[in-house]
Amino acid sequence: MRLVPHLSAYLMLLLLGVVACSKPSAAPPEQALLLRIILSGDEYGTEEERAWCYALEEELEQALENAGAGMLDGDEFGDGRCDVYMYGPDANRMWDVVAPILTTKSFKSGSYATKVFGRIDLENVPEERIDLNARE
Repeated sequence: MRLVPHLSAYLMLLLLGVVACSKPSAAPPEQALLLRIILSGDEYGTEEERAWCYALEEELEQALENAGAGMLDGDEFGDGRCDVYMYGPDANRMWDVVAPILTTKSFKSGSYATKVFGRIDLENVPEERIDLNARE
């Protein structure tokens, strides 16, 4: 039977990566949702403010995971603010998931969210800034 030698040759090429079964799927573009939360003072805020930020992050992380919309990557404290970093395939979708949580919170004047429609390490990536309805 002549099919067997051809089949085994094909399988060998497949195993060696010379022949591909299908095109690899392209990874979805990474987008970001960034929060800048203004704290009191010009350093790290108060202990209560930091605890409040950590609790908010837990809420946001859980909501993003439950919706399959992205992930919360972490935060940075300093210069009188807390910056929170969230990443996923669609900044608008992430905003839709976290906005209902954010609207229940009070933020100091100057706090905002930024939707980044592409990788944050690239230049000229479209962004949309959203005031977090600051209230003192």
